[in-house]
Amino acid sequence: MPVTINGLDGNPMTGRDIDASPNNFIFSFHKLAFNGSYTTAIGGDTLDLTAIAALIPSSGLPLQIAETLNGGTGSFSKSGGYCEIEIGPTLATCKIKFFSAGGTELGTQTYAAALINLAAENIGISITWRKLL
Repeated sequence: MPVTINGLDGNPMTGRDIDASPNNFIFSFHKLAFNGSYTTAIGGDTLDLTAIAALIPSSGLPLQIAETLNGGTGSFSKSGGYCEIEIGPTLATCKIKFFSAGGTELGTQTYAAALINLAAENIGISITWRKLL
């Protein structure tokens, strides 16, 4: 899978990456890892949430996904690039799209080429879920 959703520290997700203290919402925090190729022909790459959803006490799709790009020197985000995340109709069909600083979606290419410096890239996401009542 080209996009892997890890815990905020870049390791596999655990309960330490979840904040369930509010009454009605759960927040999970993640760092994305990339390998393979970015594909535009299918509307961006799939961001499959099924694996992490098994750790969240929620019964539905996320309410919101917010991304943060904090790349280091020579990275895609440091050069002004950005991404967009779309919540799909199922947990397995969410999408992530990447755009250049000018607003043009990146073409199909390897993530190593698209994100320029994978080692320096730091793309984090926070997901808001409705808590089971």
